[in-house]
Amino acid sequence: MTKTCGNPECNRYSMTVAEFKLLCGEQWDSAFDARFGWAAKKLCQQIHGKVPAKQRSRIAGRNKVPAYPCGVLEQAYRELRSAGST
Repeated sequence: MTKTCGNPECNRYSMTVAEFKLLCGEQWDSAFDARFGWAAKKLCQQIHGKVPAKQRSRIAGRNKVPAYPCGVLEQAYRELRSAGST
């Protein structure tokens, strides 16, 4: 897992869901992948008051995907795992 700075307003280490998935090194089914994306979007709206900005993906350059600020994906992942999602 990546180390975060701990500041929920930090935009320095923004990343996409696909990049986070690569850093985790796990295989997720499509259902967990979808729940993770929705949880991250909801959490980002709660913390920042808006949906994350979209950027071109580093993995598939033609697609625009949301880039979540520092710590949002990690927190969404922990919440899903503690809720028992696999």
